[in-house]
Amino acid sequence: GIEGALKKSGLSWNKLVSVAPDGAISMVGGNVGLMTRMKQHMKHVPGATDELIGIHCILHQVRQHEKHHGNRNKS
Repeated sequence: GIEGALKKSGLSWNKLVSVAPDGAISMVGGNVGLMTRMKQHMKHVPGATDELIGIHCILHQVRQHEKHHGNRNKS
């Protein structure tokens, strides 16, 4: 899970300020998405930020745009 991934990467909850999810409901869903669960967990971590920032991954944004509007840059 996320706890193991943070430990494996040498990161801690109180250093985490932002996450770049892909926009999927499982990541950003208001009630059970990963971002929501992380924010809830961080409320109980001493020294952790009270506002986790979600930045929609730019590569996923480009892919979504191309999916809906086509890739106009193809030769």
